Amino acid sequence: MDNKAGFKYCLVGSGNVATQLGTVLFSQGNLAIEIISRNSTTGKNLAAAVQANYISQVSEASLDAEIIFVCVQDDEIADVMKSIQSRIISSQILVHTSGSRGLEVYDPISANTGVFYPLQTFSKHNLVKWNKIPVFTQFIDDTPKELLLLIDRLKCRHHIISDDNRMAIHTAAVFANNFTNFNLVIAHRILTANHLPFDILKPLVDQSLSTAFLTEPGLNQTGPAKRKDNETISKHINYLIQNFPEFEQLYEDYSRLIKLTFDKK
Repeated sequence: MDNKAGFKYCLVGSGNVATQLGTVLFSQGNLAIEIISRNSTTGKNLAAAVQANYISQVSEASLDAEIIFVCVQDDEIADVMKSIQSRIISSQILVHTSGSRGLEVYDPISANTGVFYPLQTFSKHNLVKWNKIPVFTQFIDDTPKELLLLIDRLKCRHHIISDDNRMAIHTAAVFANNFTNFNLVIAHRILTANHLPFDILKPLVDQSLSTAFLTEPGLNQTGPAKRKDNETISKHINYLIQNFPEFEQLYEDYSRLIKLTFDKK
């Protein structure tokens, strides 16, 4: 890789991660060789955006790139790697972007096969600020210098991780992001069913999230379960049973766990 001229890259996949990664790499003057995707609509759109060739199957791709990013569903990664590894040379870097999979998807594992895991929730249309995103890499040896140069150009916060670290990070991220968003889905349904605007919660949520990162989140826990207000809890449970029974058990589980957690403190 020429430090000034950029590098050649391929993307396998055309979903949110591939779109965001491909777009930012292209914007920095790197050369997109191929977008390989079974989804012809998103694949062709991304290929057009980064001026790359669109290929529908890995078996039909040239894979003529210095770095190949595999950005597919977690349960598809191992099969995709089998299709790629037999066709590339040892100097090419092959990485996947999953937080739930490690080096076990490679056969064989080599110095240039690894994990490039950006810890962020991505959409196709809202460009992310890569300099705010932590990126985690995992290789059997040192992170290849070409990938380090890429990370430096993105100005990401780079961390080298182990299998245990990666699984801890990914599990914590599901609690902090995916489950939190689902809680907001529930709140949205409750409010809209009562013809109330969802954005009345925004100051509350903004304050809670902001405060959580200023101190330990446990120090900021509030609510009826924390203060053992069983009368209010019972009213909420009855309301849910009558109106949103599918969420009643979740409310009970949350309340029980909060009580157990803070009884120990």
